[in-house]
Amino acid sequence: MPHGIDKTLLSALGLTPNLDDSNPTRAAQAQPDMASIPVHGPLEDTWVTPTADQLEAQMIPNQVHGTYTNILPNPARFNAADHSLFTSSNSSSFLVVLIYVNDVIITGNDIARIHRLKSYLDQKFYIKDLGKILYFLGIEVACSPSSIVICQRKYALDILEESGLLDAKPSSFPIDSKYKLQTNIGPLCANLGRYRRIVGRLLYLTITRPDISYAVHILSQFMHSPRQPHLDAAYRVLHYLKGSLGQGLFFPSAGPLSMPAYCDIDWAGYPTTRRSTIGYIGFLGSSLIS
Repeated sequence: MPHGIDKTLLSALGLTPNLDDSNPTRAAQAQPDMASIPVHGPLEDTWVTPTADQLEAQMIPNQVHGTYTNILPNPARFNAADHSLFTSSNSSSFLVVLIYVNDVIITGNDIARIHRLKSYLDQKFYIKDLGKILYFLGIEVACSPSSIVICQRKYALDILEESGLLDAKPSSFPIDSKYKLQTNIGPLCANLGRYRRIVGRLLYLTITRPDISYAVHILSQFMHSPRQPHLDAAYRVLHYLKGSLGQGLFFPSAGPLSMPAYCDIDWAGYPTTRRSTIGYIGFLGSSLIS
């Protein structure tokens, strides 16, 4: 089990983080001293040539990635499936660095190497060490000598509050597996954006809540043209969350590191196309991970 899990806030290229340590949520983030450049959003008919500052802001993640590739201890390498994840290992220890823009998590089984890396990064960048990780990108982390627990309780509460369902009656299951949603049954949703935002936020919640993965997978198939039965099914998932806010993933420090996986399939179970649906479940030892 990794110990000494530390979080470092990095501001590369001479940018100074703007931190408010009195707010635990904001203290887990850093903002550069330049106007935010919206990368995602509605496209306009008019094309505008970006300014030099805008191009620099969009290049920062790539420059940080290249910098880490060069300065991390050899033999550091990035993960082929996730270029923000770097690992370095030898015969007796390993080190893992996860980068998201200017937020950095450092972990491993060698506390001395972790301290040396933080000192080295402090020479290269302006950094602020926040100590052991508690909150990262909406994910709450609780560490003890015997286990690590991650959950998204606050994120789930935010979804319920935004949807006006903080006082809703809890449900014991997220979706009725016998009830098949279809594309052309029921009136169209009056507010398409509401449905899409709920499902989009639920997709991120599945990081620590694999118990709703099947329901969210079904709901995400109707994002293009959601109807009222689809919205009702989405509300059912929110009612289920109301009764299970504290659920998350549990990883004990002792146990096997095997990764068993299981799958199942229903034959021609999708009513619209008559295609089959495949489901799978994966474990790390005895801990559910996907």
